[in-house]
Amino acid sequence: MIIFVVVVEFWPIVLLSKRALTSYATVASLIVVCWLGYYLGQAYLVGDRIFHKLVLVEGVMEGRIIRGGERGVLIYNPAAKEIVLLKWDAIKQIVSQPPSK
Repeated sequence: MIIFVVVVEFWPIVLLSKRALTSYATVASLIVVCWLGYYLGQAYLVGDRIFHKLVLVEGVMEGRIIRGGERGVLIYNPAAKEIVLLKWDAIKQIVSQPPSK
């Protein structure tokens, strides 16, 4: 009798309600978006291709700009395999090198 009540009453009413289905879709979307962000971030950092050239006060730095903000530019240097924050005071010019096909 309890199995009948669980199968007939609990399953369709609780687990297949609009609120539960919305929760399932939300969790699935969150997992997919987090995976996609991680995948795209790793794909951007992998490889030795140089996308940007920064002319600095004391020289030149080549790498991939990750983000620019109030304090400066966050750049990934594939030659040294490091991420560096360069202050705006140290940067004279930023040159983008378009990807070749």
